[in-house]
Amino acid sequence: MSTIWQQLLALDARYNGYRTPNNIQFKTLYIRRRSQLLRELCLTDKDAVIRKRYLSLRYAALSSRYGGAVLFDSRKNNNLQRKIHDIPEKNVGSFSTSSLSDVSHSSRQLAMGKSLEENYAFAGVYHIFDHHKGSVTRSQFSPNDRGLLATCGKDGMLVICQLIPQPATVIFRLKGHTAAINDMQWSATNDLLVTASSDASVRIWQVSKGKCMRVIENTHMPGTENLCCCFHPINNNFIAVGNNRGLLTLFNVSTGKPLKNCVVKCYGRSMCVIFDDTGTILWTCDDRGNLFSACFDMTSGKLHSCKRVFSSNNGSITNLSYKCRSTRVGREQSILANVIPNLLLVFKVISMNGKLVVRKRLSIKQKNLTVRSSFCPVVSHREGFCVVSASEDMCVYVYDIDREIRPLINKLQGHCAAVLDVSFNSDESLLASSDQQVKRYRRVATVCVAWFTTYKQKNDENSFTVAELASHTEHRFVSLNFIHE
Repeated sequence: MSTIWQQLLALDARYNGYRTPNNIQFKTLYIRRRSQLLRELCLTDKDAVIRKRYLSLRYAALSSRYGGAVLFDSRKNNNLQRKIHDIPEKNVGSFSTSSLSDVSHSSRQLAMGKSLEENYAFAGVYHIFDHHKGSVTRSQFSPNDRGLLATCGKDGMLVICQLIPQPATVIFRLKGHTAAINDMQWSATNDLLVTASSDASVRIWQVSKGKCMRVIENTHMPGTENLCCCFHPINNNFIAVGNNRGLLTLFNVSTGKPLKNCVVKCYGRSMCVIFDDTGTILWTCDDRGNLFSACFDMTSGKLHSCKRVFSSNNGSITNLSYKCRSTRVGREQSILANVIPNLLLVFKVISMNGKLVVRKRLSIKQKNLTVRSSFCPVVSHREGFCVVSASEDMCVYVYDIDREIRPLINKLQGHCAAVLDVSFNSDESLLASSDQQVKRYRRVATVCVAWFTTYKQKNDENSFTVAELASHTEHRFVSLNFIHE
């Protein structure tokens, strides 16, 4: 779908909540029908002037009827407060393979005849999920189940959804935390979830039964806020938890007690924590721009060789992601980090104790919010190494970090507020993105699920009639549809 039609769909999505505020089913059906019509127009209409004129008239009509302030970001940023019809048109013609790089042509041959640009091409809106009453801080797919999604937010609620098979359903709405949930992670076996909250507690949840198995509370330091958490990738009995006092501690889930000599002291608030795939190296970061590594001995249950491996003088590091891939020269480990302001850094792990070097610097919009990113999970069937990141400019960015020129694969629009988290499912067919609640306009935060067909051909079960779309609206779930025509 061309840039102008993406902007038009984003315009309709942002005003959709003002049409019939008490009729959720109509709103969902309306935006899906608009998506279908725009996809059909995109295939036949090639006149960019008419597109821009229609977008301008559409904007004028909607802003006259409902007001124009909803189109702008609530933060005072002149660069973000531009009218939609002032954005220049890009890629107005049909997609041409002559403009692809050599890497893209190689990728096309490896990935079932499709280039990276075609694999991540936008095709329309599919579903929107709005059951949280506050900002949705995390949205993560299960590592081994492509249809299982968990979300958590400032309302202190953990929600588990089943997206495949259709229709999408909410399995559990789990309550227990009395304050905002700041972080969440699945276990490697899909059966457990860990959540870290501002109520000074960490909870372990059993996914199959929707019950809380263990509560770990910090009763010794009142006012502690747990900001991050992580399962050990090999042994689910170990979790790492970081808090606002700059302490990262490893706990034994069975006993609920911290391990001896397993504390990392950060210079600021501990914002994020990850392990490598073997569980022997741990990385954590703080809000002063420091990144630390430590080695973990699972046999003795102790941390050692803790040191600072990176420092940014600009601002906080809000997220870390880890990925290991096999290349022609051997095993390559990478770390992805969101750094304030406006940086997405890719590190290469160069030693057994977690030492890092900066490999790539990419651009996003991040000023003061906790914005997250992740690696695209499928890396073995094509050339290119892709990452996806949320952004405060209400967009989702997809980059190929192997490209030296034009690394941006796609920029996805449609959210009405700053996007806080993104996550691919295991086969890279669905992308979940969650955004911030904007109290000024009394709108709830949403979770969008984007449909990709990166390595699958479009089939009948992925196509919808109007009657089928109407039957799905009762779930109040909408998302971005990325079906290749």
